[in-house]
Amino acid sequence: MRAQAVTPAVSCLLILAIACAPPPEEEAPVLEEAVSTQADLEAVRALLDEYVAAENAGDVERILALTTDDGWASPPGEPPIAGKEAWRSWWEDLYAEYNLQGSASDVEIQAFGSWGFIRGIWEATLTPKEGGEPQTDSYSFIVIVRRDADGTWKQARAVWNRNAPAPGGEQ
Repeated sequence: MRAQAVTPAVSCLLILAIACAPPPEEEAPVLEEAVSTQADLEAVRALLDEYVAAENAGDVERILALTTDDGWASPPGEPPIAGKEAWRSWWEDLYAEYNLQGSASDVEIQAFGSWGFIRGIWEATLTPKEGGEPQTDSYSFIVIVRRDADGTWKQARAVWNRNAPAPGGEQ
């Protein structure tokens, strides 16, 4: 009697083990061959150059035109910025208080299909509009870009981190 009860249980375990076993070793399927074309790399580089120029000019509308409608960013020490209106508010608050001059260096650009990224170092000087000493800082950044429906590349996601210890020596 006991053997009859064990046999279905063992059969179920055996079926379960076979079903959960990893597939035989084979190469992972390639969904599509993603290659950076020279035209895409140049277009993404032009986006970066235009974005830097817009930031240095304090031109919020130009910055927003270079950002996807669902743009998202994670600035250091602040909550995420989600969507163009949040971006608008963030930039307007910054430019109300400071003039900004920055530049990107050590840049790597990749573009694959409709997505790509820009990675680099951002050097920025913020000069208080009310007077005071300019503050210069260095940041590591990565920006994910996406080709828009009209074929232009725009900033979709951005994350940047300060390249110096936080006040008090903590990173």
